[in-house]
Amino acid sequence: MDPTGQVPEDGFHTAASTPTASTNSKGANSKGASPTGAVVPELLEQALSKLQEIPAVEQAAKLSDEDLKSLIASQLQLVPPNVKTAMSYAIVLLRRDLADFRRWELLGEAISLLPDDFRLEWEDTAFACFLKSLELGNSPTACWYLGQACEGEEARDFYLRGKTELEQRCQTYPDSQELRTQLADVYTALAELYMTDLCFEPDAEARCIQYLEDGNRCKPNHFPLLVQQCSYYTVTMKLEEAKDIAQKLYQCLQRYYLLYKDSPEGSPEHDADRGNTSSMDAQSLEGSVETLNLEDMPDFEAQLTVARIMTDIGMHKQAIDVLLFLHEMNDEDDRTWHRLAIAYMLDNQVEFAHNCVSRALTLRQRCSVKNEDALAKGEMSIEDELKALKKEIESRKELSS
Repeated sequence: MDPTGQVPEDGFHTAASTPTASTNSKGANSKGASPTGAVVPELLEQALSKLQEIPAVEQAAKLSDEDLKSLIASQLQLVPPNVKTAMSYAIVLLRRDLADFRRWELLGEAISLLPDDFRLEWEDTAFACFLKSLELGNSPTACWYLGQACEGEEARDFYLRGKTELEQRCQTYPDSQELRTQLADVYTALAELYMTDLCFEPDAEARCIQYLEDGNRCKPNHFPLLVQQCSYYTVTMKLEEAKDIAQKLYQCLQRYYLLYKDSPEGSPEHDADRGNTSSMDAQSLEGSVETLNLEDMPDFEAQLTVARIMTDIGMHKQAIDVLLFLHEMNDEDDRTWHRLAIAYMLDNQVEFAHNCVSRALTLRQRCSVKNEDALAKGEMSIEDELKALKKEIESRKELSS
């Protein structure tokens, strides 16, 4: 990762890291996806065959459609969600009316919540369910999922179809915060696309700015939108604007951190090899944490992106705070250690940086993950990046001793 945030000369932006589509497999292009909702027959046939593997729930046959929907919702709201049972109910519901797009959508949603080790096996089935839902009706949820699963123009077309439907619904129900949040997420995803996959289009920057503005009008201070806006200012070298937004994001995360520390999960043990514990609770904050819900806390990917941007724009200490918070929630993710090493190095805390990069290398080697896409393009693998970073940190360590 280049911490300079430079804009490539031959395009608007090619290396943005955001909390949305960048985390997905993006494997849908080969499926012949279409925003019109036309399902590839073979794909649907394979999906229906796959669904036969899910055992029927005996009592489900006696339940009404509404009872089944309530049961599905309750199973998916559990922590962790009981996805397989929800899928069983959703399949019973679907078989009662294969022409109802909402039933296909519901099953697709359930599948998409499967744990990582199961979700890959069911990815194509979820994809087919969402495509079928779009073939039968207008489903913003299906558009969102398919946009996340696709790339470039295909992703854009799915997002645009979802945007049109959500804009109409927001006009009908102007007070619905849920609809506004969904629409703001779509604007964010479109802005991201024009900073990455579609960055070479002539009007890429203008479209990106427009979607960011639309998102702000739709839902001001929406966290993912602010992250994307901060990323835009960073790569266009408007660093003061980027710092202003990054500070706002930091203060938001501070409030969630206080809420987390008061929760049953928030009694972390601190390691000496990662530096000082987070100082996020030492700040005076506007507002009360009582107005926040821990379930709404930005996810790991979003927070990691905020930390990356902070290191790019010189907010090293704030980045360290955010990363230490992430470490408290999960100390086995090598990306957190990787970013901590960079932040500590840039903050001239080379001893902590060395410990963090060593830990990141250990975790990366333990899971034996190889970035084959990067290798095929002649780029550095993550492990090679870590080794190069470790070498640089060791050089700085020698100079400082």
